[in-house]
Parts: sequence; C-alpha cells; structure tokens
Amino acid sequence: MGSKVRIIVGVLVASMCLLGISAANLPVAFESSQTIIRVLPQEIVLGSPALEDVTNTTFTIAVVIENVTDLYGFDVQFGWNTTYLKYVNRTATVPLEDYPYPIPPSPYPGILEFNIMKLKDVVNENGIPLAQPGAMAWIGYSEVSPPSFFCGNGTAFIMSFKVKYQPYICDLPANTDHVNLHLSFILTHLDSPTGPIPHTPIDGTIRLYARRCPSPYDLNNDGITNLYDIVIVANAYGSHVGDPKWNQIADIAPPWEIINLYDAVTLVYHYGETNP
Repeated sequence: MGSKVRIIVGVLVASMCLLGISAANLPVAFESSQTIIRVLPQEIVLGSPALEDVTNTTFTIAVVIENVTDLYGFDVQFGWNTTYLKYVNRTATVPLEDYPYPIPPSPYPGILEFNIMKLKDVVNENGIPLAQPGAMAWIGYSEVSPPSFFCGNGTAFIMSFKVKYQPYICDLPANTDHVNLHLSFILTHLDSPTGPIPHTPIDGTIRLYARRCPSPYDLNNDGITNLYDIVIVANAYGSHVGDPKWNQIADIAPPWEIINLYDAVTLVYHYGETNP
C-alpha cells in the first residue's frame, strides 16, 4: 500500500473513531458502550446425548475485541483444560490491512492498523515463563509510533484445538452425560494513548458429551456384563430423558431415549461377556 493511500486510510480511521463508527465492521450496531473481549462461539457443543465418539475432533475459536475506541495494543494470556483439549495452531489477525475480511467463526476482520510490533506470541501447554499461572497462550501486539488508533470490532486471534480425551459415560457420576470446560482469559490488557481501556473479558464454554464405554453392555465398567449391570437397567426401567430414574448408560438399544424391554433383552443376550 502506497504512503499516500496509508495517509488517506489513517485519516478515515481517525475520523470514524471521532464519530463513533466501527472501522472494522460498519454494519454492526453496538448494543452497549462497554468494551468487551470474548471468545466466539460463546458456547461450543462437542458430541451429543447419543454418546458418539468425537475424539480427535478439531474446532476453531476466535478471540474478538468489541466496541473499543482508540485501541493501539492488546496483551492476552489464555488457558484451557489440557486433560480434554490439545492445542493445534493459531493465527494472530494483525494488522487489519493483512486480514481485511472475517475469518470464521468471527464476524469481524482483523485488528490494529499498519505498523505492528509483536510483544508476545507463544503457546506452551506446559506453562509460559513469566506468565500468570494457568496461562498456556500469551499473545500481544501493539502499533508503533506514530500509532493510528483502532475503533470498533476486530479479531485479535484465531485458535484451533482438538479433543484429546473424551470421557466414557460409565466414568461420570450417575445422571451426568457431559463435562463442562472453559476457554479462559487469565489476564487481559487493552491500551489506548491515555492508558488502559476498561473492559470485560468473557470466557468461552464447551459442553463435551461422553462416549459409550468400551463395552456398552458392561454398564458399571467392572470388566464383565453381570448381575450388577442388570440391576442398573432394572432401576432405570420405564424411564425416558428427564425422568428422575433416567440413566443414560442403560440406554443400550433402540428406540433411544427410553429404557424398555429391548434394553433388558440386549443386556441379557450379552450376559457373561468380559470387557478386555
């Protein structure tokens, strides 16, 4: 981009800031005057009550900054549950001129303008020196003097993960078919020419459903299909999703979401089988 074009764009951005217009995404109307940094999608669902195996499934999130005025730098420390999730890759979407279009799942293009300085861009799931406890990603960028301040909504970075481990339904407490995980902001700084920008960080949440046990007929996971498993079906017999007696692990045969004769007969058919 030529210097003359840069000057024109810089003047336009500055004018939009003064007018309260989003340079990153003009059609968006602000619902609040508060600056927010958050994860998109806000909630991610992996798997389902059908208990299918979603191990190694990959998903992508975006960290976005919304409704900001005179932003010239951000510094984010971020963490996740490494028992269930494994980091795959990331892209810091700066500067805006290099990322002029939204990258799903974000509805916004990149962030910051023109000359950019990398402050920190590192991921280490074992921990990062000098970072806050629990931080596994530390990503920070700033514009350099003379800065051209960013206004509106923008994407700070995109990050992908995969499901490292999916729990078995028989390992969860009774009447529980999922675990709740968080993609958490450990520390966030947003800076303007006059100092830190007050803002609210909003974590992302993940609902990770369990998968069926290695043997769907060994309901208590003790290595053999026996009387103890029959008792589990008997206690849930006649129930469906939402009933106090409902027990997901006893739903081993269609029709699904109801415990009936088909589940009992299926279990009896497999009676005595061992689970290696």
